[in-house]
Amino acid sequence: MEPGSPAGSTVRVRTSVAGFQDQWLSIFRTFFERHDVAAAIEINDGGASPPTVQLRLEQALEESRQ
Repeated sequence: MEPGSPAGSTVRVRTSVAGFQDQWLSIFRTFFERHDVAAAIEINDGGASPPTVQLRLEQALEESRQ
């Protein structure tokens, strides 16, 4: 996770698991509704479930604020 541009955020997800697009969209919608941030996010999920990735997003944001 890196700072985004003034125009907003970008998200790139690399996954080998098909069929989770709706879950990914829901996770990012929830994340950006909770946090008013502009970020450049790149995820290589390594087969992790979307909820696990959501937890990692929260952790990355917390670390970026320290």
